[in-house]
Amino acid sequence: MKCNPKLYENIVVFDFKSLYPSIMIGFNISYETLKDDGEINVDDKYRFIKKKGIIPSIVKPFIDKKAELEKELETMDKRTQEYKSLDIKRNATKIISNSFYGVLGFRNFRLYKKDAASAITYIAKKSLKKAIEWFKDKGYDVIYGDTDSIFVQFNEIDIDKIKDLTEEINIHFKEWIESYGIHKDNNLFD
Repeated sequence: MKCNPKLYENIVVFDFKSLYPSIMIGFNISYETLKDDGEINVDDKYRFIKKKGIIPSIVKPFIDKKAELEKELETMDKRTQEYKSLDIKRNATKIISNSFYGVLGFRNFRLYKKDAASAITYIAKKSLKKAIEWFKDKGYDVIYGDTDSIFVQFNEIDIDKIKDLTEEINIHFKEWIESYGIHKDNNLFD
């Protein structure tokens, strides 16, 4: 999304948490799950079977561990060595889980499947467009969007309003994702 470069005020960034790994897990994207007769149908462009794939099976524990570390970090003093060490582990789980998107599109990877990698970026772009549309329908200006986040301009910063909107859009996305035939246990937008 193009941005008009200038100084903006009252901008709030809405970020999809672990977007690519969430897509891999939710849509069950793996080299062996991409099938013409798959039950998870993404716009008749990509179809995935529901039998859990290898890639989602590997990525999910990393996402779970990252969430566990984030909760633990919230209780710690950021100035301590223990915090710094745990934050490095959290970041490592993030990098590893995101890397599976890249290797799916890497020709020399044993589980290479270009269409699986393409499906991830297709769904991510679709998600970003859906979020932009959702905010615009609510009367907000979306200033910029890139990869997994959008920048929304508000007339004034009202933390309670932002929290309410965050809750609303999470519900919206949860329902939208499930409309593709995704089981609620795999819907990380919950």
